[in-house]
Amino acid sequence: MKPAPLTIVKCPSCRENLYRHGMASGNTFGAVFWTDGYIDAPMLPHYPGFVKCPVCGKIMEINNLPKFWREKPSIFDEEGLLQKQPAPSKVQDPLRLSIEEYLSLAKRLRDFGKIKNTIINAWWLANHPARENPQAPHQLSGPLYAALERLLPALLKDPCDEQSRLMGAEILRETGAFKACLTELKQTRFSRVRKSKILIRRLALKKDSRVQAINPRPSDYWLR
Repeated sequence: MKPAPLTIVKCPSCRENLYRHGMASGNTFGAVFWTDGYIDAPMLPHYPGFVKCPVCGKIMEINNLPKFWREKPSIFDEEGLLQKQPAPSKVQDPLRLSIEEYLSLAKRLRDFGKIKNTIINAWWLANHPARENPQAPHQLSGPLYAALERLLPALLKDPCDEQSRLMGAEILRETGAFKACLTELKQTRFSRVRKSKILIRRLALKKDSRVQAINPRPSDYWLR
């Protein structure tokens, strides 16, 4: 695991100095893979694209903000060598969004890829208690349930996109549509994620809607 060079950006609203975290390289050694597509990888941390300023509460897409300071300047930095100045003495970590903030943001976005990722991040966040405690009750909130249902047609429309279709089948299972989940699993071959399909099918047959861990292997890797 190799973190990206330390980078500082400014909140576009209050100009507070914020860390922008990232990875230069990582791997999935020792990772736990989950049926909802989440990867808990110690050597590949998940850094969300949308975060919140801890000072003013502004929600921002942090990777799109211009760099204010970078530990190791790159010839590709669009701002040039701004790192000639010393690093700011006061810098804060941005805050992660709540489920409600993700869902509110998804309604304001126009780009489908960003809408999809925002809703999926809310879903993953809702499932985190069950990852920590398998006996925790599984119940998706009404707004999240509705957002996932709106996402389903887009996930299931491409017969060649195995990962999106499998994620759609998992949403059907977790929202209690077990028959529709089994139908989707039967209609699609899922040659690249066969192990995940088998587990999701087994859980759907048992009418179990809880997120479950998958024993990882390369053919089951999900994209973030």
